[in-house]
Amino acid sequence: MPIVFSEGQAEILAETLYQGLITTNTLELGTAACEGVGFEVNDMIRFDGRDWRIEALEDELIIKRLTLRAEAGTRHRFLALEIPGVGDTAIYPANIEYAIIDVPNLLGDGATGPTIAASADPWGGPVTVKIGTTPHSLSSIATIDAPAAMGRLASRLPIGPTEGWDSETVLNIYLPNAALASAKAEDVEAGVNRMVIANAQGWELMGWTQAEQVSEDYWRLTGLLRGVSATPVVETEVGATAILVDGRLESTWLNSAQWNVPLYWQIGANDPILFIHSVE
Repeated sequence: MPIVFSEGQAEILAETLYQGLITTNTLELGTAACEGVGFEVNDMIRFDGRDWRIEALEDELIIKRLTLRAEAGTRHRFLALEIPGVGDTAIYPANIEYAIIDVPNLLGDGATGPTIAASADPWGGPVTVKIGTTPHSLSSIATIDAPAAMGRLASRLPIGPTEGWDSETVLNIYLPNAALASAKAEDVEAGVNRMVIANAQGWELMGWTQAEQVSEDYWRLTGLLRGVSATPVVETEVGATAILVDGRLESTWLNSAQWNVPLYWQIGANDPILFIHSVE
């Protein structure tokens, strides 16, 4: 088209000249002759969300009068009476990260089966633990209500003493969803500050006296109590799984016929895996 109306001009035209004519397909309007220079019959003009074709032009000295007809099939603009709400944020379930911790009676509640840890971000709610002799004969034995503090080693863990205090090792660890604290040696020996570290022989249960947060989710632990409950102490590399022992873990109970035999374990929606709960 030979001339382009700004949005503001179009709104003014729609407001002042279009009121009362909404139901008709014909419109007459006048414009200053200098602004109307270049208009020709059959030119298209768009304003107020509609397409109009110029049917006639008349020069009246300083006014140029236009006769417009709305084009058939044009789409009309509708204004909402209120702004719709944004709604609730959609939450997509995350994959469940889990561990089957085969440390006897880890939580001190007399459990006869392994302890289960599960975590996810975002946490989608309770996670069901099922076992069975086949993947198709699973039954529920426990429910995990809260995500565990599961992380990994950020520095190598040397072998150290097989059971007792390790005053030499400085252990750096990445552990989200946790708030670690320091404690006196006698309290650690009594059961305060416990963590399990996965290694080549199973899990080492350890304690610590000094906890220092070095950055978000990263901690430095010293004054380590190694090999608690006669768990294996071996050299462990960076990246090994580390789990805080607290009430967010879940115990399981197995009967003697389920010890030392392969059973299928399913944690949440994960595929069932074979695991043998070892009892000497």
